[in-house]
Amino acid sequence: YFEISKEQVCVIHNAVKPFDGKIVPVEILYKEHAKGNVLIGNIGRLSEQKGMTYFIEAAKITAKAHPEARFIIVGDGEEKEQLQAQVKVKGLQDKVLFLGYRNDIQNVMSQLDFVVLSSLWEGLPLTPIEAYSVGKTVIGTAVDGTPEIIRDGVDGYLVEPHNPVQLAEKMNKLIENPRIRSEMETQAMKRYQDEFSFEKLSKRYIDFYEDYKMNDGQFYAENIKSEEVNVLFFHNTLPEYRIGWFEALSERVNVEFVFTNEKQNEKDYGFEIEYERAKKLKCTFLPGGKQ
Repeated sequence: YFEISKEQVCVIHNAVKPFDGKIVPVEILYKEHAKGNVLIGNIGRLSEQKGMTYFIEAAKITAKAHPEARFIIVGDGEEKEQLQAQVKVKGLQDKVLFLGYRNDIQNVMSQLDFVVLSSLWEGLPLTPIEAYSVGKTVIGTAVDGTPEIIRDGVDGYLVEPHNPVQLAEKMNKLIENPRIRSEMETQAMKRYQDEFSFEKLSKRYIDFYEDYKMNDGQFYAENIKSEEVNVLFFHNTLPEYRIGWFEALSERVNVEFVFTNEKQNEKDYGFEIEYERAKKLKCTFLPGGKQ
């Protein structure tokens, strides 16, 4: 990308806050667990990107071998009616349960047995990190940033996108091998603590900024030559609290800010208040999704 050498790139992975451990029972999940059923969750927007249709196809396969399996879809979106119709056609109305949008994802995940991420494309997805933060293993598609989180066969499994047969095989394996699932759950929590906790995120940002000298808001990039073009990528938004830092940086070096987002125009990027200041920076806006 942009012929930037690895030496000029610093990757700081995303993180999620730790779960406070206060589980608020979700009634439908509580009832299904009480029946001895295995709860497999897929959390995300109901859109093409998340590959929910392949999850339902895989559910049909797994349900034949494991009638005790329940497939929990958490989220809302433009494909909701289409997915519900697919479930009806497959005769899975009592197997696939739609929870709708939830704002307590870690609480919900803590009441599942394991999690699936069936995405066709991603950035660095939060779903596996959230699952790991509550000690749940994940079967995820090996797309984009997902393999940076899931270690295949260690804390989860990676499968091909568009492949419900492979996904069903891994779901069956976790259902049939509670010992393996338990070992992966231990590794998942360790993975979160070691790589994706807020403490790690904070330390990595601090270490990055401390590589440079800052004084009274002025940015001194001694290790960057001013004639070089240094491209910074920030996903989704230009945060209000950072714009001063960006302005100071742009005064010191030739820098371009690139934002990726599913939204299509500049004013959708979430910084209307700072928009006039942002326009003075070198900003390129790229629609997200399949790019």
